Amino acid sequence: MKFINGAKSTQKKECAGIGSMPMALKKRDCYRGITLYLTFMLMIVCGSPIMPVGALQPTTISISVSPSSVNLSGTVAVSGVITPEVPGAQVSLSYTRPDGTGFIRTLTTSLLSTFADAYAPDMAGNWTVVASWSGNDQYTGATSSIASFMTVGLPPGASDITCVTDFSSVILGQSISVSGRLVPARQAAITLELSTGGSWSQLANVTSAPDGAYQYLWTPKSTGSYLLRARWPGDSSHTGATSSQVSVIVHSQHAPDFSISAEPSSQKIKPGETATFTVTITSLYGFSSSVALSISGLPANAVGSFNPSSVSGNETSILTISSTSSIAQGTSAATVSGTVGEQVRSVTISLEVTTSESTSSRTVPFIGVPETLLAILVGLFMVSRMRRRQQGS
Repeated sequence: MKFINGAKSTQKKECAGIGSMPMALKKRDCYRGITLYLTFMLMIVCGSPIMPVGALQPTTISISVSPSSVNLSGTVAVSGVITPEVPGAQVSLSYTRPDGTGFIRTLTTSLLSTFADAYAPDMAGNWTVVASWSGNDQYTGATSSIASFMTVGLPPGASDITCVTDFSSVILGQSISVSGRLVPARQAAITLELSTGGSWSQLANVTSAPDGAYQYLWTPKSTGSYLLRARWPGDSSHTGATSSQVSVIVHSQHAPDFSISAEPSSQKIKPGETATFTVTITSLYGFSSSVALSISGLPANAVGSFNPSSVSGNETSILTISSTSSIAQGTSAATVSGTVGEQVRSVTISLEVTTSESTSSRTVPFIGVPETLLAILVGLFMVSRMRRRQQGS
């Protein structure tokens, strides 16, 4: 303890080597501060999540309902999209009625990753619906936000009937489920009618169940655009009703098709290094032909090769991009294409060439650990030893 002009000095011994950290600490607190500081730096180095090779890519799924208010047994349209695009995915729509009961309707996304459902509510009140999908071997699943809509009851003596189909566009030979509901609920004879743009003709006669629901399986015999509707003549206590029209387009058979994707979507390399991508061909509509793979748009002094150079539906190929020491720094967008005859499907990948790297990203030879991370670990080890020696003494 020092005396200055006969008085005790209140100055405390400072801890060295802590940079801008507070110095008025006891020795034990000084070690604790160093440990916290090094731990904080370790979190900075390791805190950014790095997606490992083969990790699933996250997705989102949206949902919207139109209209937001509809008469009881009117039809609401529920639609959405999965991002990034995942064609052919199974989407579950979870509907919840005003009384808390619920059910699930399953859809398949289009080539543009969209989905759409037409549903006729069977109960007045506030409804909710949520879309979700479970993911696949490339993407994680996702759940949408909650969408809601309101149904309004009918006036006394009135009736209503709906007509919906499970598909609005089908391939010739595919069956379509035509369904709906009569309100007020009762068992009754219902006529389904069909039009190709002119007069209406009878398609079928069906009988609704006691809860008012009916269903009919229709297999179109020819291609074209059709209009469908349901009609009920009424009874002694209720007026009759005719549903709104629903449109169905019947196409000829789809030609087999395919889609192409690449994982990851971007890579970083230094001059002289290589980068690899996994290219996947996904079969659509029974596609099974061999797809020739190619790449264009690479920077000068870089070349790409595929192994194998051609694949069939639902198979993968490894794309290796090799560079020389003369490759220029910068980011390039390259196009990976799959070709079968006149069919060409493409996906874009990004290649970033860097000529230098930060200290935090350099690795120690033979160890494979970033230099900054190694320094922090050594610092934590030294602090631990110093504390044990202090406790031992």
